[in-house]
Amino acid sequence: MEYEEGRAVPGYNYDYGMALADGGVVRPAVFPAMDGESKWRRSGELEVTSVTLADTDEKTVPPALKAVLDPTGEWIPSVLREADAALTQARIDTPDAGGLVVAFDQSAARAYAQILQKITGEEPAIAVSDEPEASRIIKGFADSDRRWIVAVQMVAEGVDIPRLAVGVYASRIRTQMFFIQVAGRFVRLRGEEDETTARVFIPSIQPLLSHAQDIEKTVDAVLADEEKRVRETHESDGGDPDEPLSLLPTFETVGSSQAVHHTTIASGESITPEEMNYAKSVMNRAGSAPRGTTPEYVALILRTAGAGTAVPAQRPIESDQAPLADQKHDVRRLLRRKVGRYSIAANKPHEYIHAELNRHFGDTAKTAALETLLKRIALLDRWLEG
Repeated sequence: MEYEEGRAVPGYNYDYGMALADGGVVRPAVFPAMDGESKWRRSGELEVTSVTLADTDEKTVPPALKAVLDPTGEWIPSVLREADAALTQARIDTPDAGGLVVAFDQSAARAYAQILQKITGEEPAIAVSDEPEASRIIKGFADSDRRWIVAVQMVAEGVDIPRLAVGVYASRIRTQMFFIQVAGRFVRLRGEEDETTARVFIPSIQPLLSHAQDIEKTVDAVLADEEKRVRETHESDGGDPDEPLSLLPTFETVGSSQAVHHTTIASGESITPEEMNYAKSVMNRAGSAPRGTTPEYVALILRTAGAGTAVPAQRPIESDQAPLADQKHDVRRLLRRKVGRYSIAANKPHEYIHAELNRHFGDTAKTAALETLLKRIALLDRWLEG
């Protein structure tokens, strides 16, 4: 440990990307970025400004973000519905998987909880930082199988709820450290058998998109004194997280549209909605995918196979130990199902199809490297499409 200008600087940086590569430490995380139209006007003026989140700049982000996070609009309810659907999917393999909404103030937290109750029929837990019972509420949620908890600041400050699998980032705070703290609530592994992929829904604005892309690449080690620095930095983004942003009262929110997918951040890559839809269709045609295989991962596989580049990893693949063997085993199972489907479609025996693939790639499925196995799957997809 070294010191620069009175601050401790780690001599060794162990970031999220390194922990993911090591395996058995953290889960992979994906960030569906949700776009949508927001409308507002300056107080006392008639002219309404309308802009989509993806088109905002430094000047328009604050009022646009305020508009879409307004619980009376259409955007945040539609995101909460999307997130609850993702949680339902996660609970197929992990029945007690939970979700967390990080709200920008107490009033919004309670309003979001009411929306979630209408969606799910279950009352969410609510934890706000000025209530003495907040710590007990969080612990009670962590030990239960309830679907959702809505919080303002409490859950971002080192609280451990390993069963969290889905999140909604509905805060106005845009600092990288706060974003990392929130994302950190979702990536804690529950054990060796945990194959959950964390999914955190975010507004499609800068700098949140950049934070999501960087989180697996260059996240600095989180120091104990950073939480104090975060609160000091918050002032430029709105001050006390439990109070409205001081910059925003000069604007009046007019409304917001329902959210639409803008992009999904996975393994530091942006995946388009079209790529996601194609990946889902491929998975549907293939039947049940190996446990832990997500549409984001399949989308990156398909993109990679087409480009002939290195495979972005959802799980570690560059290792001679068990993770690589497990990965090959999963992909071979998917390959066999693809061959079976093509056998029916083309009226050709399995052995003939495997022989064709062997001739094309110059090896066999048993001896092929993982990247070649993925390319076999991509080729079978092209045959099935043709």
